[in-house]
Amino acid sequence: CSAFNPFSTNGIGGEGFWHLYYPQAIKYGLRVDENIDERKDFKKSTQAAIRYLKDLHELFNDWELTLAAYSSGVVNVKKALLRTKENNYKTIYSRLPTQTNDFVNAYVAMLYLSYYDDFEAVQLNPIFDADTIFVTKKLELKAVEDVLKADIETILFLNPQLIQKTIPKNTIVKFTTKLKTQFLAQKDSIYFYQDSILNQPKPKEKIDTIPAIEEGEFIVYNIKSGDVLGLIAEKHNVTVTQLQSWNNLSGTRIDIGQQLKIYGTEFKQEAAPEPIAEKDSLPKQTTPSQTETRPSTSSYSEIYIVKSGDNLWIIAKKFSGISAEDIMKFNNIDANLKIGQELKIPNK
Repeated sequence: CSAFNPFSTNGIGGEGFWHLYYPQAIKYGLRVDENIDERKDFKKSTQAAIRYLKDLHELFNDWELTLAAYSSGVVNVKKALLRTKENNYKTIYSRLPTQTNDFVNAYVAMLYLSYYDDFEAVQLNPIFDADTIFVTKKLELKAVEDVLKADIETILFLNPQLIQKTIPKNTIVKFTTKLKTQFLAQKDSIYFYQDSILNQPKPKEKIDTIPAIEEGEFIVYNIKSGDVLGLIAEKHNVTVTQLQSWNNLSGTRIDIGQQLKIYGTEFKQEAAPEPIAEKDSLPKQTTPSQTETRPSTSSYSEIYIVKSGDNLWIIAKKFSGISAEDIMKFNNIDANLKIGQELKIPNK
């Protein structure tokens, strides 16, 4: 019914290899949630479909009626049988949806072809040499891609049940045999990259709280002709929002002669932009092969200048035997780097 397409649907709620509906999937032990849809797992969905077909056959004791009920539902088949008063698929053929009859005919044709296929026209050969692996901790495929240079699309092809590009914890998935070997050998590095670099939260900008009106020193400004809040705020190095808060203004309308309290610039909500450094004082960026070498000491061998696009993982790979974690611990830093920052590279 799906032509072995895991993403096939029947248009009325049935999905996966066997077009199982959600209630059927849950009843027969499949997992269907925001992360996993095992109706798209060939082995598990096939086992569920077999159990469902077995239960239907026990109910109707006829394989054609069983297939019809699988496609259109038990209720529809029973209603058709009651009208004809016969327990025969051919007598209710005209009372069933075209989609159901096509499904039954296609299924019977496939069985006939596979049974009498002397020329072995039907062959289901695996495309990949794959093996299963049990993932005990949540794993983002992006980490596998970055560390092992793996192809995410291949992983998703082997695991169509994955809804997100994330493998939930305690989940069995398929990897190519080569990728499985690489993953097991570098599992710790992959998780370190995921937790310390890939998912490192960005520091939040600190925003000062607007002071209450009665706090700190202030000046009194008298509104004159031509004044607007924006110009007044710019002149006194504050914001319009601050002026409104300090003076209980609901809008931007002001009147000539009106007085405004303006507090000191140290209460400015938005930090003033840092002055642009002179051209000669900007840190020089280096190419990937350039590092600033200094006389070695007993604790570190080189100093590396951080450049655009660098992260700890990329830097560590430039030095044999050094990990990103080694650099973090040796320099007493987290995973956030700045261009021009100096990093001491520890001795091996």
